[in-house]
Amino acid sequence: MTRNRQFYERMSVYTDIHWLKESGHGSIQWIANYMGLNFRTVRKYLKMSLEEYERYAAGFGQKPRTVYNTVMEVWQEWNIPKVSITERDYQMLPESPSGQYAQVDFGQKKLRKGDGSVQKVYFMAMLQCRSCQKYVLFQDHPFTSEMAVIAHEKAFEYFHGIPKEIIYDQDAVFLWD
Repeated sequence: MTRNRQFYERMSVYTDIHWLKESGHGSIQWIANYMGLNFRTVRKYLKMSLEEYERYAAGFGQKPRTVYNTVMEVWQEWNIPKVSITERDYQMLPESPSGQYAQVDFGQKKLRKGDGSVQKVYFMAMLQCRSCQKYVLFQDHPFTSEMAVIAHEKAFEYFHGIPKEIIYDQDAVFLWD
């Protein structure tokens, strides 16, 4: 796809988002679902003036490719539909022996300290699916790949073993260092 054509396609997306919002067609999430976009993208484009967006869109393709840009390019090239949250396929895990599965999730939470101030904490939680044993590691800074590995090792030590399979909930912590 030529760079000029890409620019005009992006401009079309920008103008469609603004038209839908101005004509009262729904919330940011509705527009995102309707257009097959992430709601954060829609929100970002709605905050931009046309001039700001033109400068932003003109800069595409001038920086090194990221994983996100590559994935988006493949989706567009192969016309792969974006699946909304309500369309995701969920299913129960089959009955399994203890130690077969563990589920891991990373998160962050603002907690109130004893003096009334607020502290943001970051955590990794691992749950043994059959036994419901839990391990949680808290820290005061975001997880890096190295810290995620250390947290897993501490959880395995706590459980006295390693599960055969670990289920992750779409965490991007392993893509950043």
